[in-house]
Amino acid sequence: MSFLRKKTNNHEQATNNVSYLRRIKKMDSHMKKNEEYVENRGRDWLFFIVSLVGMIALLIFLPEWIWVSFPFVFTSLAGAMGRL
Repeated sequence: MSFLRKKTNNHEQATNNVSYLRRIKKMDSHMKKNEEYVENRGRDWLFFIVSLVGMIALLIFLPEWIWVSFPFVFTSLAGAMGRL
């Protein structure tokens, strides 16, 4: 059913590709190179304490849901200890 497709010329297709690449480059330009994790141990200790309290609350009230808090507790602990 190729006769139903909209035919585009090469210039229009190239223009679409260039505008797409410009948008991608513009989005990436404001991001820094290693922006995944910024070390801030005070923030990580705070997150650890809050998530630990939440984990203890889950253990008391809904013990079957304690596994939900594990990623928060252990990731913030690793960040607070400088292991991330």
